[in-house]
Amino acid sequence: MIDPAILAQHLKEPKIATNPTPRVLVFWSVTCAPCLQELSKIQELTSKGSTVTPINTDPAESHELAKKLLATALPQQAFYHDEDKVLITQLEIDYLPTHIYIDADGTIEKIEVGKK
Repeated sequence: MIDPAILAQHLKEPKIATNPTPRVLVFWSVTCAPCLQELSKIQELTSKGSTVTPINTDPAESHELAKKLLATALPQQAFYHDEDKVLITQLEIDYLPTHIYIDADGTIEKIEVGKK
């Protein structure tokens, strides 16, 4: 189970903790070619009724490039950055892209690793 308050704290987004909805965490990087190909497909996930939370895993020096790429692919999408690698460490994410599907109470429903 993922505690929405902890997720909100690490992503610096209080709304996550106060708005418990089904959510898809999408972990990606600018150095991952399959991740970049999937950025344009993230919007498809929202049509299934989930809130999509793309989480960039790049180091701070790539932060601006990652933000520009996300803004180009998904202009209305919020940008989240796991700059301290806290989430990918806690969730034991070894490969990108990784999609974690979470229901409203924080239970992980499924995890998809790699390009679909």
